Amino acid sequence: MGQAKHRGTAEERAQQARDKRREGLTPVSVDELRASHGVPADAEFVGFVVWLRQRDEFLVHLDDTPAMTKRGYGPVVEAAVRFPTWDAAAPHAAASKHPAIVAAAFDMGKQIAVIGG
Repeated sequence: MGQAKHRGTAEERAQQARDKRREGLTPVSVDELRASHGVPADAEFVGFVVWLRQRDEFLVHLDDTPAMTKRGYGPVVEAAVRFPTWDAAAPHAAASKHPAIVAAAFDMGKQIAVIGG
């Protein structure tokens, strides 16, 4: 007993856990993604999405209240929750129980293309 006190207060330990989950997440620029992946200039950026790459699923439901947060995942990118900025999506990717990344979604006309690091 008493080991938790050596690691800091409850809030400090919670922040350490959040930081650790966020370690693998690297901010991406929409312009850099366009250039590096050859996204056509006429493809419309529609937002950032949370992508569980290994499962090929996306965050499709988000119910965030002060009391709790519920998240649902599904395979359809068109139904994915879209965030306006990388910073808005990152906390939800970090909170996922499965490895997740923040990816940019582009409307290519007939389909939505998802590009992430």
